[in-house]
Amino acid sequence: MTKANIKTESEFSQLVEQLTHLAQEGLKKEIAAHKAKGNPIFYSWSGISIMELPDGRLFEYKLDESGTEKIIRELP
Repeated sequence: MTKANIKTESEFSQLVEQLTHLAQEGLKKEIAAHKAKGNPIFYSWSGISIMELPDGRLFEYKLDESGTEKIIRELP
């Protein structure tokens, strides 16, 4: 889409909202499919490295020197 196709700032804002929603929905589907295969997901929250298991349990983890996940503690 070119700038000429967007007539107002409001139209641009609406397009951004639509694209953001589509991206979030796509990501949710990909995460659900990954977990359905029995795989954990990894992310960071407030500086804490988190591993989320397919059953929903959360763990703080660190990588050891070999790159293997080391569980620090289970999170509530």
